Amino acid sequence: MRVGQVLGFLGTVALCACGSSSGSSSDAASAFAGVWTGSVTTTVGTSSQTRTGVKLPIEELRPNQIKLHGYCSATDIYSDGPTATVTGSGFTVVPMTCSFAGQTCPTITANIQSGNGSLTGGLASTLQVAVTVLVTDCAGTGTDLLTYTASQKAPYGSTVLVAPGESD
Repeated sequence: MRVGQVLGFLGTVALCACGSSSGSSSDAASAFAGVWTGSVTTTVGTSSQTRTGVKLPIEELRPNQIKLHGYCSATDIYSDGPTATVTGSGFTVVPMTCSFAGQTCPTITANIQSGNGSLTGGLASTLQVAVTVLVTDCAGTGTDLLTYTASQKAPYGSTVLVAPGESD
């Protein structure tokens, strides 16, 4: 079964940091930028699997454009991922395809077909993301629906050394 096999951010809990980006006060993308910690549910057909403590780095590329990292590696949460166009009500994912080596399969192709996201709440915002991915791997080809919910956010590029609930 493929559930949990694909998309690097599904199983990775800790990693060191990368560079940062800046935002402006009128830029809707800046609210999404950061390293979010939450849960992801992967649904393949009628089977689903949920993981908690999942990191999703979102980088602001320029005003009203973000990049969701970690979709194109089985181990690197800062790997490539789709860009998204941000509006005042949320974001829409731009389709993309990438291939990478998996932990149990030498080649995985992720065709990210669609997705969207939103923030609810004020200072204690909750991030909601849904992405549809056509995955080809050693188990065959199938459509995965990923739903991600997070309410903990660190600055993008910060060092994340400990999983939630663990001590230093």
